[in-house]
Amino acid sequence: GPAQVRALADHLDTRVAQVFHACRLAPDADASMHTLLLTILGADRALRESPGDLAPVDAIDRALADYARLFDDPGASTTSRR
Repeated sequence: GPAQVRALADHLDTRVAQVFHACRLAPDADASMHTLLLTILGADRALRESPGDLAPVDAIDRALADYARLFDDPGASTTSRR
């Protein structure tokens, strides 16, 4: 329901802020990471504004797929939790 979607959006905000704070990548990789994070934040905002519309989750899924394609991070979970 809407409360759960908003709670998950809060969690996303926290995690993205942590990544922004801890991010120490080379300039090109940093730019790619920031693009992905901004996509996730945009989807997060859309979910918060319309918690009944789960379409923005597709943008998050695409950003996670792009992350897996762009970064060699064997410990990352990039699968949707839908």
